[in-house]
Amino acid sequence: GHWLMDAEEADRLKATELHTFAVAARKIVKPSHQERTPLEVTPAEAHQVLGHAGERAIEHLKDAVDGIKLIEGPPAPGWKNCEACIGAKLSKMVSRRPQRKPAKKPFEQISIDLIQLRKTGKACYNGDKWLFHCVDQYSKWHEA
Repeated sequence: GHWLMDAEEADRLKATELHTFAVAARKIVKPSHQERTPLEVTPAEAHQVLGHAGERAIEHLKDAVDGIKLIEGPPAPGWKNCEACIGAKLSKMVSRRPQRKPAKKPFEQISIDLIQLRKTGKACYNGDKWLFHCVDQYSKWHEA
């Protein structure tokens, strides 16, 4: 069976405060024959909004797309300057195969990583520059 737990009338949220009801309550009817105001974005914002489009594609937006207006602002980053674009272009696959001989007891096999916390070489607020990370392959227990 199902249980319904309901708040007292005075404690309930108003329908306009609930997202699903608020959208329906504030629905603005706009006929489709009226022109929409163009979306104004900088080239850098267009790069993000349009799925990390390239610089040349963004340059042609004003001629090729209705409803978008490029405004002055930071230029669109090239793929070498955008973390998401770099990640998308990576070609090496990370292996998800299980180990040939899985660990049969705790601490039989451990994985160790030494991680540089700040690539600039500067120390963190507490003076640390490196993190030692260890994982027990049997229990998946992490220690850093």
